[in-house]
Amino acid sequence: MILLELDNVNLSFDGIKVIRELNFKICENQIVGIVGATESGKTTLFDIICGVYNPTSGKIIFEGQDITNMSIEKLNQLGIARTFQNGNVFQNLTVANNIRVGFYNSLSYNILDVLARRDTFFQQEKYLTERVDELLEIFELVDLKDQLARNIPYDLQCKLDIARAIATSPKLLLLDRPTNGMTNSQAEKFMNIIEMVNRKFKTAIAIIENDINLILNICNEISVMEYGTIIATGEPIEIKNNQALLSICFGE
Repeated sequence: MILLELDNVNLSFDGIKVIRELNFKICENQIVGIVGATESGKTTLFDIICGVYNPTSGKIIFEGQDITNMSIEKLNQLGIARTFQNGNVFQNLTVANNIRVGFYNSLSYNILDVLARRDTFFQQEKYLTERVDELLEIFELVDLKDQLARNIPYDLQCKLDIARAIATSPKLLLLDRPTNGMTNSQAEKFMNIIEMVNRKFKTAIAIIENDINLILNICNEISVMEYGTIIATGEPIEIKNNQALLSICFGE
């Protein structure tokens, strides 16, 4: 079943088209890779999906609902989450509190509940603590839970970024070059984390990656972008073996 679909989407800045006649879809529980040369429009595509930019024309449909001009906050509530390059975590919060932040949109108590120390507050705080502990365990961050995020290794900050995104209970997770700055060994291990997230949480994932070899084994499909549009979509091995496409996108 199709989860997200972009239908003939265009985006222009001062009359210059940066996204043009773009069609893209991702199904439930799917992992889709997005590759292309620098400035081919990959990150801008994510910006459109997340509500950073509203398309000049075209439609964006999520779970059958038109979300074309929705706010970032509303899209997050609907189940669209995103991570950025270089592990965009709260450096001065502990690992546990970074994950805790992800849950706050799901809490329903208010300031009066807190001040009056009502049962609603304590019940939800107990639930929140249990869920944070659960994600710390799943992402193997328990031993680091009291460490400030800035003090843990870079690859673990990136893992923490995904854990915090999962705390928002996304149906679609957008990963923008999640292995940027990692060693080859760290990047390969990180691909296993992405597979685990997809499998355990039934979360569809779209991943931008410069190294097509890194995502060959985890993606159901790979889409190739050039000059603000998708020029090809296929199974990973089909894209890998198409030298014409690789030459266009990577100069290979």
